[in-house]
Amino acid sequence: MTDLLDALINLPRIWGSQVSPDGKWVAWSWLGVGPAVDVWAAPADASQPPVQLTANHEETVLVSWLPDSSGVIVAQDTGGDERTGLYRVLLSQPGVMTPLTDPYPNYFVRGGEVTPDGRYLVYAANLDLTTGEEIEQVALIRHDLTTGERVELARTIRNGYVIPQISPDGRLILYDRKDRHAAGTQLWLCALDGSGDREIVNVGDDKKAWGGWLPDSRRILLTAEADAHERVGIYDTVSGELRWLIDDPSRSIATVFIHDVPGAKAATVIETQARARFPHCSTPTPELRRGCR
Repeated sequence: MTDLLDALINLPRIWGSQVSPDGKWVAWSWLGVGPAVDVWAAPADASQPPVQLTANHEETVLVSWLPDSSGVIVAQDTGGDERTGLYRVLLSQPGVMTPLTDPYPNYFVRGGEVTPDGRYLVYAANLDLTTGEEIEQVALIRHDLTTGERVELARTIRNGYVIPQISPDGRLILYDRKDRHAAGTQLWLCALDGSGDREIVNVGDDKKAWGGWLPDSRRILLTAEADAHERVGIYDTVSGELRWLIDDPSRSIATVFIHDVPGAKAATVIETQARARFPHCSTPTPELRRGCR
């Protein structure tokens, strides 16, 4: 029995797969095919075998694609300390990791996306840029990849697992805070130049909201907790309107995600249904189809 359990635990696992902006590649983190977690990529059309982009004895995971699809941003810690540095790895140079941040930081780095023009790297870290010391709060940092200049765009009041998301046009940054209550999460919006940092979605101080950008760089598709169920909605960053696409206590919504394939005009909602038999497949509701266009 022990041997069986060990075999099951050591089965290879894939997670965090992402399609490149041009739709031609898929990258992912892969555990169980080497001594540690590494990042792999393969053509989306399966025209050639997967390529191992990182190969070392440290935990290395996929963070994001470069905006021109030439490579990826990965995060790697040292000895499992979870204090990761961010690196660039090009598809044309597998195994070559170019450091973009401190490889051995005294703080935690979360997320990491490059702006569409390739100039800035945006991430979150519990770091005071003035003193260089680790802090309790989380700072939203804009890192100039040419000059190395780092600018704090915003700072939370409480600690949290903050992963900033740059809008497709590169102007705005969506991120979350839990300043109001330990059980809650609110959505915030900040401009890349540091202006206009504001809370945009709060469904209750003790309730959580999560969101992601729609391709128009104006609207955000989100899920949010209600008293006894999850809702799916769209927030308009220009008008400030929050419109619910699904708000039904009888439905058990697990998550919603936006298709990251170029030209896609749909989102997928995953929900749990209790049935005596296996449920048949159903298409998205007309409201959801219209809302995501």
